[in-house]
Amino acid sequence: MAAYPRTQSKVSTLVESMIAGFDEHPDDFPSVDVAALRAARDEYQTASDALVSAQAQAALAAETKADKLEKLNAVTKIQLKLSQVDSAETPQKLHFIGWAPRADSQATRPPHQPGDLKIIFQNFYSNHTNHTGHAGDTPGGRGDINNSTAGDINNSTADGKSENECSKNVGNGIVEKRGVLHLRWKKSAFKRARFVRFYSIERRSADGEEIWRPIASSLTNEILLENEPTAVRFEYRVKAVNAAGESFATNIVTVTL
Repeated sequence: MAAYPRTQSKVSTLVESMIAGFDEHPDDFPSVDVAALRAARDEYQTASDALVSAQAQAALAAETKADKLEKLNAVTKIQLKLSQVDSAETPQKLHFIGWAPRADSQATRPPHQPGDLKIIFQNFYSNHTNHTGHAGDTPGGRGDINNSTAGDINNSTADGKSENECSKNVGNGIVEKRGVLHLRWKKSAFKRARFVRFYSIERRSADGEEIWRPIASSLTNEILLENEPTAVRFEYRVKAVNAAGESFATNIVTVTL
């Protein structure tokens, strides 16, 4: 048994087919009211055409409204500027027109405190003697560590050892790379007046040294330190820095490389 159509287009197709069939075979369908069916179809078609026309008019009206709103905004802004000029000596008068004086610019303040400083990995094994510390050869390493500068750390460690002296061949072409430390921390909470320009990584000896020394900086919330002093117990922490100063430091992590 045929199912009654669910869409308007299919209903219209069925109605047209019925009217054509009734007109062609009136003796076979003596009980039907073709005139009533045709009138109902015509009323539906008129309403449908009216809707299409109304939708087109509505789209045109919406476009016209958008244009008028753009003009209204432009004129309003000009009048506000003129009003600010008129009330320059007593800007509180702007309240009379539902406006307000310009807010003072917010002074930059030191960043919020970063946190949760963690050691991602330290030292590693590589099958490349000239390994640079990027992912692929390091357990837990990552290949997207960039935007970092090593400050005063270069190809020699702080205790004078060369890069080769910090590497040890353990056989089968496997080289142990020492003096490598990957740190990561949570970013400072963002505030426009407390934006972070960079993060400063600080270090001190864990054997009673009181002075923290900046050793590197990073534009992101992680850094890969290479050629760090080995066989010495050090503490590390991170601060966020901007033009207004430094944040409070993160928690401290202690490590011997």
